[in-house]
Amino acid sequence: MTKRTHNNRFMNSSVDEQEVREYCLHHPLPRPNVNLTNIIGIVFITECMVLGLSLLAHRHVGWCIWDCENGLNILFLLLFCKPICKTIVRLYQKYASESTRRRCRCMPSCSEYALLALDKYVWPKALWKIYKRLTHTCMEPGYKVDYP
Repeated sequence: MTKRTHNNRFMNSSVDEQEVREYCLHHPLPRPNVNLTNIIGIVFITECMVLGLSLLAHRHVGWCIWDCENGLNILFLLLFCKPICKTIVRLYQKYASESTRRRCRCMPSCSEYALLALDKYVWPKALWKIYKRLTHTCMEPGYKVDYP
């Protein structure tokens, strides 16, 4: 097996750098339909549920309200991290300027990569891969193909 060079380690043999460059500069950017009212409503309802559960725990078990609420907030975050992250990416796709979104030199774009990684992996690994993509892969020179 031959050793790959640093510049083409992400390149797929069927796609050359010029094709990736054209993709990055000219592919249509998705603008998903994101309803902020629904997002705010969901956050409000879940926080009310957390507060209600913490009050129930305080009344029946005697736990301190704030300790229980903090624990429930952490549990909520652990359970709903993937949907929260996907919503953040979709908000970025919806409201970020085109010039900001065109800075990515990879195929698929960084926001598309984030959604794919969140679908493919458990959220800690997906967040790590997204971090590595944003801080390392996209900072390297040239255009490249990099799927999660």
